[in-house]
Amino acid sequence: MGYRSDIRIITSEKGFEELKKFVTKYLKEHNEDYNLLENCDIKQEGKKQCYFGWNYVKWYENDYEDVDAIMEGLQHLSDKEYSYRYMRIGEEYDDVEEQYCDGEKDKNIFLEYPSMIREFDDEYVKEQLKENDKIMIMGHTNPDIDAIGSALGIYRIAKTLEKEAKIVANVETPSIKDLYESIKDQYQEVFISSETALAQVDSGTLIIVVDTHKKTYVESPELLTKTNKIVIIDHHRRSADFIDNSILTFQEVYASSAAELVTEIIQYTQNEVELSEVEAEALYAGIMMDTKNFTFKTGVRTFEAAAYLRRCGVDIIKVKKWFQSDLESYNTISEIVRKAEIVRDSIGISIYDVQEKETSLICAKAADELLTIGNITASFVLGLMEDGKVCISGRSIGDVNVQMILEKLGGGGHITLAGAQLENVTIDEAKQELISKINEYFEEKE
Repeated sequence: MGYRSDIRIITSEKGFEELKKFVTKYLKEHNEDYNLLENCDIKQEGKKQCYFGWNYVKWYENDYEDVDAIMEGLQHLSDKEYSYRYMRIGEEYDDVEEQYCDGEKDKNIFLEYPSMIREFDDEYVKEQLKENDKIMIMGHTNPDIDAIGSALGIYRIAKTLEKEAKIVANVETPSIKDLYESIKDQYQEVFISSETALAQVDSGTLIIVVDTHKKTYVESPELLTKTNKIVIIDHHRRSADFIDNSILTFQEVYASSAAELVTEIIQYTQNEVELSEVEAEALYAGIMMDTKNFTFKTGVRTFEAAAYLRRCGVDIIKVKKWFQSDLESYNTISEIVRKAEIVRDSIGISIYDVQEKETSLICAKAADELLTIGNITASFVLGLMEDGKVCISGRSIGDVNVQMILEKLGGGGHITLAGAQLENVTIDEAKQELISKINEYFEEKE
């Protein structure tokens, strides 16, 4: 069989055309007929870039001319000042190779990094679930509907395999209040606090982290130190603070949400998983939230996952009610929008300076609402949280990468949806720091 690898490459559209020309010429000169670029396992195009790759291939440099053509072609792109991102992942779980180049010709095009650490191997995870009798599932701190929906999906897989499973989450979080109210009678014993989880965990516990991969952002960072059996399922771009001792990382930035990834796992696993109606609804709501009602970051896989969940009995009216605001909250959001100011011609910034429990949720909804205003391409809303931290919710229609801006402030997320939390600053200081990072972002693009 030979040693196998998964390959992912991202180039600009023009860079891809240049690569095709080089590879065709190279193969002709070396009397090789097989062209890998014409036989991609994965290929997606959009936003002036091309994402492509191969699964489970023999990627032997200096042995296979078709492989050499690609690798020499990437060097050619670098020489010609085109940008690219390259990642190879071997069968060994520590065998990861990355290369990249930022060329002058593509300086105005933002290329994502292939954050797919390993394509999902459902048989491998299924074996892990079978071998471990104690399973804990957790998302990020202040969980949203995507994190909870994903956790419920993994919980159902575990129960299908007749395993004990618990979800570690703060169910008092405002953003999941309506969802939890509708499921608490059925799942009250499933959800446990971080304190309870720390009392029950042992070295044999399998921890599955969903909707984040950051050590400091999980519901209970201390829980990660209690076992070496950690699996990550996430759709965010990898950050420097990633969990580095996982046995498997399923991280796909081109997915709309963690709920989409978990739904795919459920669809294609060899064990038939029967979702309850509310579990399907929670997964559907997770996709709906992260895509802003299927308008951003959607692909064929997104709609296939949604269609599968609809067949599982999703009540759309119930799901929509989870996202509704009461009149008082709506008026608050309207006031935040009214006070917004515009920087750099098209970026809306506003402040919510009332310190309360639901600050982060209100800021997120206000940032979404700002995007509905004409000529606003990105929005940021800052709020003062109960613990004194300043939260920032960033949203974009896609022209501005709010993730890159908020990463400069220690946050993260996606191109169109991101967040950050700042400590030991006033809300006005945080605002000025945000504006500084926005200016820095645009200066780097010039």
